[in-house]
Amino acid sequence: MGILNFFKKTIQNARENQPINEENPLRRGPKSTQERSSISDETFNTRQFQQEVLAVALWKYNENKQDYSSAYKYLMQMEDFHLSEKQANKVIETLKRWNDLKSKKDRFNSLVSQAQTLINNGYREKAFELVYNAYVEDPFDIELVQVISQLADIDNPQSHVLKIFDSLVTINPQDAYNIKYRKALYLKAKMRFNEALDIFEALNVELPFAWNYYQTAIIQNLLGNTELCLNNLTTTFQLDPDLKQDARSFPELQNLQQDPRFLSLIA
Repeated sequence: MGILNFFKKTIQNARENQPINEENPLRRGPKSTQERSSISDETFNTRQFQQEVLAVALWKYNENKQDYSSAYKYLMQMEDFHLSEKQANKVIETLKRWNDLKSKKDRFNSLVSQAQTLINNGYREKAFELVYNAYVEDPFDIELVQVISQLADIDNPQSHVLKIFDSLVTINPQDAYNIKYRKALYLKAKMRFNEALDIFEALNVELPFAWNYYQTAIIQNLLGNTELCLNNLTTTFQLDPDLKQDARSFPELQNLQQDPRFLSLIA
């Protein structure tokens, strides 16, 4: 399973689960050393606790303008748990490893991992802020636009998500083509086909792109416009013959498998 599909699954699980209680004991804040109970290494090293404590540390780190010392201090004072210096340092080292990754692929994977950790522990808005701000500061990976839209789509109306796309275009006009493409995919997923078509067609006027024609063909097929679908597939394969392989098994084109015109195109 690709990382975006895994992330999509995480989003789906978050949407289906009940809202997490804001009184999560890991979020209540510090109390005096005398009142705190200690935690064993055995408990500390469990996957569940690691995920929870990392989410808290990441939340505090970003809340305090990416300050590791603030996150460390909060961990050491966290209510109901008495972390040792070694345990708190281990959490901070994990955050540093996340942030020290340099390549585009590693940085993307790191951001997705951090967002997943926050989502799994109820910090949905913090997850969105993390990824959105990372893209605004440095649009290093076009796939981040998809992640941002997935995060924005949790418990928000479609109009809100569309405004997010528009804000990204304003902030990163150099990436407008990609952002508009992702916006069209979002509209297609929401079955707002005519609006999606308008964007794909406008993008092709700006710069013809095989995937724009491919998505247009798919939408036309979903609308029952077989001739328009085949016309767009013809252009798609002229621009990128490799997409024939994808079309042979694409679920939303399966109804054309007995159409000799379609079979001729993908031959």
